[in-house]
Amino acid sequence: MGDAEPAFRLDHDKIAALNARIADDLYVQGWSICPDYVPENLRTALLADLAAQEEAGRLTLAAVGRDAAQTVETAIRNDRTLWLAGRDLAPAAYLDLMGRLRLDLNRRLILGLFEYEAHYARYDAGGFYRKHVDALHGERNRVVSTVTYLTPDWVESDGGHLVLYDAVDQDREITRVLPVAGTLAVFLSEDVPHEVLPPARPRNSIAGWFRCNPSGEDRVDPLR
Repeated sequence: MGDAEPAFRLDHDKIAALNARIADDLYVQGWSICPDYVPENLRTALLADLAAQEEAGRLTLAAVGRDAAQTVETAIRNDRTLWLAGRDLAPAAYLDLMGRLRLDLNRRLILGLFEYEAHYARYDAGGFYRKHVDALHGERNRVVSTVTYLTPDWVESDGGHLVLYDAVDQDREITRVLPVAGTLAVFLSEDVPHEVLPPARPRNSIAGWFRCNPSGEDRVDPLR
C-alpha cells in the first residue's frame, strides 16, 4: 500500500440516482443498462488487476453447471474467469460499490439480497457464451445478475455484445449491450435469457450475482 495507489472517490449522489433508476427498471422490465456507472479510475485499476492475474496464470476456463455437476464445456462457453476477492484495493472498492447497490435494491424492491459474488471474465477474440439463464426458477441462489465492462475504447465493430432476450418469448431479442468500459448491465437472474456474442478483440468484464440467503436456522449456504 502506498501513496501511488489511486483513491477511488465516488459521487455518492450520482450513484444513489443511478441505483434508483436501476431499481425502477428492474421493477418495470426486469433489466437495466447504465453507461458510465463505474468511475474511470476504478475501472482502469480493475483492468490492470485483471491483466496482472492473467499474467500470473490465475484465470481458468469457466465451467457450466453447479457443484459436483460442474464441467468445462467449450461448445457452450469459452471465457476464462477468476473469482473476485476484496484483498486488493480496486476489487475491494468494486465490491463496496456493489454492496451499496445491494442495499438500495433491498430498500426499494424488498428483494432480500443477502450477499454478492463476482468474477473477472475474459473473452479472447472469437469467444462466446451461448444463450442461458443464470439461475433456475425457484432456487433463489442467484436473484439479480450484473455485468461491468472494463476494456477501453470499445466500438461497434469490436462486437462482443451482451444480448438480452424476452423472458416469455425467449427467441425475441429485447436489447443488445455494447461492452463499453464503465457500463453496468443488471437483470433478473431467473427471468432474462442472455448470451455473449464473439468479440473481434479481447473483452474484459466482471460478472456478478446478488444472492438470497437460503439458510435455515443452523446452516448457512456458503458461496461457491
